[in-house]
Amino acid sequence: MNFCENCNVAFETERCPVCGTKKTRQPHDDDFCFLFEDSVLRCEMLMGVLDTNDIQYSAMPFGSGVESCFGKSLSNYRIYVPYGSFEKAQSILRDIDARNTEEWRGKLLDNVSSFNIPPKMEKKIRKRLKLPDETNFIDFCVNIVKSAYKIIDQSANVDGWRYVFCYNNEYSMTFNSLSFEILSVRKNNA
Repeated sequence: MNFCENCNVAFETERCPVCGTKKTRQPHDDDFCFLFEDSVLRCEMLMGVLDTNDIQYSAMPFGSGVESCFGKSLSNYRIYVPYGSFEKAQSILRDIDARNTEEWRGKLLDNVSSFNIPPKMEKKIRKRLKLPDETNFIDFCVNIVKSAYKIIDQSANVDGWRYVFCYNNEYSMTFNSLSFEILSVRKNNA
C-alpha cells in the first residue's frame, strides 16, 4: 500500500490516483486517509456507524465555491480515517452499500409495473445503445436492475424525488425514485 501526503489517499498503484505523483511512502497507522465523499446527510449516517465501531474520523466540509460565495453551508463532507482503521472502515462502507443496493433492488423490482419512459426518450436510448426493435425496453431495464452490483440514491429534488442510479457491468441507468421514470441508460465506457 502507498500513501500520498499531498492528497491523503491510500492506494495500491505506483502513482497517486488523484494528483499523479510518484512521491509516495508507506502509510503509518496514524495517517488520516480519504475514505468517502458524499452528501452531509449520508456522511452523518456513516459517522454514526463509525462512532458505533469506535473508529476515529475527520469530516471535512466540501463543496463548490458558489456555496461559499452565497454564505451557504457546504453540501458534502469528505471523511478521513486513520490508516490503522482504514480496512475496517472500508468494510463497513461496503456493507452499507450492499444493504442499500439490496433495499433499492427490492423496491425497484416490486414496482416494475410502474417503470415508464417517454417514447421519444426510449427511441433516443434505443438508437444510442443499438437495441433491436424486438427487445422489450422495460424488460431490458429490469435485467439491469437484477444484475446491478450497485444501486444508490442521490440528492433529493425540489419535488421530493431522488435520482436512483443502477450500475451493472455493462450499463448505468437512472430512475426517478417516485414515478419510476427511466431517465437515462448508458453503456459503460462509451
